[in-house]
Amino acid sequence: LSLRVEKIICIARKDSIPHDDRLSIVINEHPEEGMLSSVDLGIHADQSADGYLIWPVDHPFVSEETIGALIAAFNQYPASVICPSYQGKSGHPIMLPSKIAAKITKQDIIGGLKQLLLNLKAEFCYVAVGDAAILKNINCKEDF
Repeated sequence: LSLRVEKIICIARKDSIPHDDRLSIVINEHPEEGMLSSVDLGIHADQSADGYLIWPVDHPFVSEETIGALIAAFNQYPASVICPSYQGKSGHPIMLPSKIAAKITKQDIIGGLKQLLLNLKAEFCYVAVGDAAILKNINCKEDF
């Protein structure tokens, strides 16, 4: 499966910078502010995209097929937030349309991304996938 992705922006802490020439690296100087602070940095690093794949680092095993399904759904429903679901449960990563992403600001950090999207009355499109990894949150070695 070959996916068309024009640019990959990786938000990293200054003590964990990945070395990969395919990535545009943005340093999050305040990771303690949570995931939404990284989302804000990534979106504002390149505002020319039609949409943004928000892929938390703690969901590393999501399949390429799942990413392809999300991109296909986004191409079909470009104004919707695209969320994968496995056995009726939603997970990560998600795709945000640029019009929604442009509304994310640092002031929105309280409550997290899900609450922000609900506050914005975003339209959601759930894509059923056969990939349990969308639900697998890896936070420590024992989670592997």
